[in-house]
Amino acid sequence: MSSSILIRWGGLASIVGGALWALTPLRETLFGGRAPEHPVFRPYNFVLVVIAVLLIVGLLALRNRYKGRYGRLGAAGVIVIFVGYAMIFFGSIPAVLLSSDGLRGLILAGQDLGFLGALVSGVGAILLGIALWRARAASRLGALLLIIALPVGFVGVVLVAAIGLVDIAGLALTVPYGGAWVILGSQLWSLRGTAAEQPSRVR
Repeated sequence: MSSSILIRWGGLASIVGGALWALTPLRETLFGGRAPEHPVFRPYNFVLVVIAVLLIVGLLALRNRYKGRYGRLGAAGVIVIFVGYAMIFFGSIPAVLLSSDGLRGLILAGQDLGFLGALVSGVGAILLGIALWRARAASRLGALLLIIALPVGFVGVVLVAAIGLVDIAGLALTVPYGGAWVILGSQLWSLRGTAAEQPSRVR
């Protein structure tokens, strides 16, 4: 399978993973499931595992497409993001595989690891976004959303929660971040033939 095909399918994984990531705060509002004993808790964490895998595939596709363009800062961003996604993946596994009877502490520890992983991936996204922006190597809007998702998202969460919409406040964080991967993934998916293998020139 050619590099361009792998990049395109990685782009599709990024689109799906980004869209699912953007909607994750709606889980509790629509279905509940905060506690490990709730029937929605296990499938929700399975979805988080799927999202982590999809975004890892999308991240690798983006790396394959732009690794010669974004420099050391971008490379560092990719590594940090990958570590964050791995933490989300492994943090969600206990909730998927284990029963809450007697193992609640381990499941909740996994949730904490996953939350920390989300923050780590947000920090990495800032580094990668800055590198992509400087190199003009990808969608400027996608790069900008990577940069602002964490800092602006935190402010948004506080503001939305302050007006009483606590249940959906998390959307201020997840929508910009997920939207960034949808945009970047769409760009990767749209590539054709050798265009996917030839980096664009800096202007």
